[in-house]
Amino acid sequence: MRTYYGDKPTYIQIGEHQFAERKLVGLWVSLMVSATNCARSYDMALSQQQEHDFAAGGWQFGCVLTPDHIWDAFIILTLLDYNDRKHTCLHFPHTGE
Repeated sequence: MRTYYGDKPTYIQIGEHQFAERKLVGLWVSLMVSATNCARSYDMALSQQQEHDFAAGGWQFGCVLTPDHIWDAFIILTLLDYNDRKHTCLHFPHTGE
């Protein structure tokens, strides 16, 4: 189970082994026209994935931001805001479903 207590965390888990800073997720939400475009913009401008060959170094989880990561981040941040207003904890299965 993933459990978020009280204050919103600095980092949000947006995939099984991927995390994003809450401020970055807030930027994605404010720019949300298309999750695909958010993911592409991040990969082209900020991730510098071309400079690192993570697979060659044994990193098995990937370094490409996907539209699913964007949508998961959007949903989790929205749920965190809702739970913050209700003064409740957010918890859900680790699989995110």
